[in-house]
Amino acid sequence: MCIRDRLAAANVGGTRTVLELATLRRPLPVELISSVAVYEATAYRDRELLETDDLAEWRGIHIGYSQTKWVSERLVLAAGRAGLPVRTYRPPLIAGHSRSGLWHQDDLLHRLLRGCLELGQAPDIEWELDLVPVDYVADAVTAMAWQPPEAGRCLHLHHPEPLLLADVLGGLINRGAPLELVPMARWLEALEGQPGNPLHPIRAFFSRRWGEDQLTYPELNRAGVRARPASALTVAALAERGVVCPRFEQLIDPY
Repeated sequence: MCIRDRLAAANVGGTRTVLELATLRRPLPVELISSVAVYEATAYRDRELLETDDLAEWRGIHIGYSQTKWVSERLVLAAGRAGLPVRTYRPPLIAGHSRSGLWHQDDLLHRLLRGCLELGQAPDIEWELDLVPVDYVADAVTAMAWQPPEAGRCLHLHHPEPLLLADVLGGLINRGAPLELVPMARWLEALEGQPGNPLHPIRAFFSRRWGEDQLTYPELNRAGVRARPASALTVAALAERGVVCPRFEQLIDPY
């Protein structure tokens, strides 16, 4: 068994253990932090997905992390159907704090921005970034976790107005960042020649191709290809509790 498979088994096994503990005596509510990764099945491409949709399809989910999230979610939802009070949160990319700008430095998007700034180049692709600040996710979970759980309810913690990577980079360029948008192949070539770049160890993430149509992960996340998770029900439920996702215009300066 490879390391990735061991980690996947450990993650799913951890979910099973939590469910077993929650049902030892009096049933305890389970709050699952899932992921946007559960939308990666081929059947959901360019399709609107509601909070109430049953995401039973798995074919086309290639990455081990994404597979474990899907399996863990199916275990929790099955427990919910059996009577255990459960709630699932599906956050997208989690970005830095909306006011302080503080960001986990090993996060993919943080690495991407740092790596591009070091290169002086950024890939010109229609990568649709579905990201929200960490304090929005924390506030949403805090606001909902103490509410009586509805059987199997899912919350989509997505930004109501997704934007393209090029929009974020454009915001940085307009504020003086020394960046040039270049084709992906040219960007990867430049990255290959800069071993000290924070993106160099994970450059295969941007070039490896998956599935029958052989798309890279950024290509799978292009507008018009990736799934379109709806968040209207979640936004309304959180607004009732005073939790609102900041607009991107409010985030560019802190970041």
